[in-house]
Amino acid sequence: MHRRITDEEKKTDVVDDDGDVEMTANKATTAKSGTLTKGMRHTQHGETPIDSYKYVVQRPFPLTTTVHMPFHYISAKDAYTIKPNSSTAALKANKITFRLNSIYDIYKSSNFAANDSDAAADTADASPNIEVPIWRKYWMDKYRMWTVIKSGWTFRIRKTDTPRANESMELFTYLHGREQPPTIVAGGTTPVTLDYRRMHHTLYDHGILKGRGTGDYAEVSKQDYNNNWSSGWDYQVSGNWEPGSIDHEVYEDEFMQTWHKATEVPPTPELVSFIIQKSMWDTYWASQSTGEETCEFQYEFIINYVVQLKDLVYIHQYVDEASDIAANADYASRANL
Repeated sequence: MHRRITDEEKKTDVVDDDGDVEMTANKATTAKSGTLTKGMRHTQHGETPIDSYKYVVQRPFPLTTTVHMPFHYISAKDAYTIKPNSSTAALKANKITFRLNSIYDIYKSSNFAANDSDAAADTADASPNIEVPIWRKYWMDKYRMWTVIKSGWTFRIRKTDTPRANESMELFTYLHGREQPPTIVAGGTTPVTLDYRRMHHTLYDHGILKGRGTGDYAEVSKQDYNNNWSSGWDYQVSGNWEPGSIDHEVYEDEFMQTWHKATEVPPTPELVSFIIQKSMWDTYWASQSTGEETCEFQYEFIINYVVQLKDLVYIHQYVDEASDIAANADYASRANL
């Protein structure tokens, strides 16, 4: 007996904007079972079932795709230093800056422009000082243009030098565009003043990093903060970024741009800076005479970028049997990220 074919099953497949074949009836057939309707999972003699599906791929890669690209960095144990009692103001504090909207040159080590300077597009650091997330090389071999849709980040820091009784450090987080943090000067970073703590709308005061000695500000800990790399962190701060979440100066408007080439940074930067300095509650350094004694810190920065990619390269967009597709680079190698 023949079954009547429904109107739904008569519908033809439709090619969508990405060139994939949309299955309007979402059906599949097997040699023995006949037609499978939407949502059915059929097996023959204990075989692996057929999954339901939304569309059939026509080319290996769609014209647009959205992916995760993670980045994880742990510094050397003494990579981040300050001299709280230095005679040079720029050595009394320090900062680290990362790009939240760029998968190219993540760590911004270049000098900031002077405050209230003329508008200019942001540029990447000189090679080889370029940091990129995992999977970037793989995906940029397939697509020509990218943009970061959002990102989520975590920053951890710990003090790694000799404990001093009653010493105390403060960590500040500053979210900003091209305008540099208010404490950045030509020679380095000067301490955040009390006025900035009260007035600046994107400067956030965070937890205290306390010395591991004895005294009023000492902190009891089971960890070895001097030599043990696996010990815990003094402080952690996390955040999320998406377009529009950071305030910009009006003069930056002319450099707003969504899509970027493989080796470009966004002309308008979206940055997070971390500033470390002696805290107002410190009593150790306040009792010391001016000197060049150094405090050492180790930090960890983790960020996950959600990236959309467009402009599929020719060889993947128009697959030809006569043209060879080059093997992917070893994305496990840092040199090929």
